[in-house]
Amino acid sequence: MKTKTFTIFFFLLFFQNLFAQKNELITSIPFELKEDGRIYIKAKINKSDTLTFLFDSGAKSVVIVDSIARNSLKLKFDGKDINIGSYGESTVESSSKNTLIFGNQKIDNLTLYSIPYSTKKKFDGIIGCEIIKKYVVEVNYDSKMILFYNKENYNYNGNGEKLNVKFIDDIPTVGFTFKLRKYYHKGQMSWDTGSNGDINFTTQFTENNKLYYDMPILGESESISSDGNMSKELIGLINQVNLGDYEFYKIPCTLTTNESNVNDSKKVDGAFGNRFLKRFNAVYVLGNNIIYITPNHYLHSPYYDFLMGK
Repeated sequence: MKTKTFTIFFFLLFFQNLFAQKNELITSIPFELKEDGRIYIKAKINKSDTLTFLFDSGAKSVVIVDSIARNSLKLKFDGKDINIGSYGESTVESSSKNTLIFGNQKIDNLTLYSIPYSTKKKFDGIIGCEIIKKYVVEVNYDSKMILFYNKENYNYNGNGEKLNVKFIDDIPTVGFTFKLRKYYHKGQMSWDTGSNGDINFTTQFTENNKLYYDMPILGESESISSDGNMSKELIGLINQVNLGDYEFYKIPCTLTTNESNVNDSKKVDGAFGNRFLKRFNAVYVLGNNIIYITPNHYLHSPYYDFLMGK
């Protein structure tokens, strides 16, 4: 009896110590959530001055605005590749063996891609999933901080909703359901913090599910992805949206009207842009194909000013 008591004691002590271990925070950086609803952070390339980067889960790699790459950074281009964004793809030049510095982190031997964005852009470059997947990344919209944890020994101990991630063309996507009138639909959506949109459906998904006919149309808009492609859209209203166990009612969405700018709609049905995603603090455990979400103070913020009061 005494041996059994001590065995139980040490068993409980072991698990108490196990769960008491803190995750290893590697670095943390502040971010700015601008009027376009997207996340902007500061970082450096090689020995550059501080640059402004878009934090973009819908981009595959690290991208530099072409004018910055050539005139300020004077990068040496030694290759070409295909850049894939949520609304299209394009051939871009690449520069190998570069260094990215953010917080106290320094990532060497990095290939950068150059895209000729308009000089009116609010950023100098884009940090995509290639960097996010190196860590467990927590994006906290309440504190305006991004925390980078060691992914090798990370244990999630929060109470967020767990979403299973499927990578399509190296971009994270999640499944969700929505109700339109009396019918339920399912979709596989890219998780795109680099888009200034909300819930956007591709033309093919819209036509296959006859959304044009069943959905009330409230207006028109244009959405620009981080890869510079523009999508013309109609603004509709969804009766109910289910993301994990969360339910939302009367949520606006956009229906893409020009198929040529939409990335292979046979693979994805659309994208969650950051005007929708900003409503959740998120923990990206992409090495395990998981994103955890927790509602924050933006949850009930308006999507469009003209919809306030509807």
